[in-house]
Amino acid sequence: MNMALEGTGFTVGTAQFSGYVSIDLKEGVNARGVLMEIAAQTGCELYFDKYTVSLLTRRGQDRGVQFRLGKNLKGIVKDVNGQSGEVLTAYEIGVVELNTLPEFEGLEYFELGDTVDIIDEELGINEQQRIIEYSYSPKRRINSKVTIANYIEDIQDTIYRIQTTTVGKDKWRHGVKIGPDEGIVIERYDKMARSIWNADEFRMQKGNGSGSYTDSIYFDPINQEYEFTRVVRAGKFIGGEVQIGDNFSVDETGHMKAVGAEFSGEIRASTINGGDIHGSYIECASIMGSFIRTAPNGERIEL
Repeated sequence: MNMALEGTGFTVGTAQFSGYVSIDLKEGVNARGVLMEIAAQTGCELYFDKYTVSLLTRRGQDRGVQFRLGKNLKGIVKDVNGQSGEVLTAYEIGVVELNTLPEFEGLEYFELGDTVDIIDEELGINEQQRIIEYSYSPKRRINSKVTIANYIEDIQDTIYRIQTTTVGKDKWRHGVKIGPDEGIVIERYDKMARSIWNADEFRMQKGNGSGSYTDSIYFDPINQEYEFTRVVRAGKFIGGEVQIGDNFSVDETGHMKAVGAEFSGEIRASTINGGDIHGSYIECASIMGSFIRTAPNGERIEL
């Protein structure tokens, strides 16, 4: 917490958590975001007192305070949220702070985080929940507004969650940027590799470390073709045809055409047709040709 608040003008007050936790910080997170993550991972709650921030196991207490219609409860609005699968209930209420009146000083005193009872016989409400929001006039602290809930996500927490779990337009996060010009761009921190994905292109590029890139793999969506500019290694290739330049090809039946070839092992075939066939050892069921010579010179048989 001290590191997070360094240079902000805020200081650490009480820290009631004494263990160790690991936190995952996103790019661009501010000091408040760090504190929110610490609180989430420790299960504690933050308490701000002017420029002092404390980490408490629980804010507030149960003082036996009641908000009751006809006593100190002026109005009530009930909010129910069941989208998460768990029913989340909150009450927004207007209260009269009796403890601010001289004749009731100290009566029904409450603070943010306290557990209180809310009672309205006409609406059939009798529940005990915590105060999660508290607003009042600094001039005359009498008619205040309080929100109590079993849980409702604070709007600031929602904004923080959106900021730390989404990628803004043309903003980098974990090496990923999404923008209208290039689409999705994924780049290594050392600029040695980059990928570009969008509806019109797919590129995997090699970088030189200074921001210059050349394609290693490129997909042409118009011709439905992949182009590889570097070495391709694979355990097996499965496909229809192989075409290398204009002088070598293999069709879907396995028929190969080549201008020339060198083989260091054996060649076995049922039929070999060609102009000239040279070899130190040729074995086959039948040999057909206009001229057959068993050796290039010296003793030999010519047919």
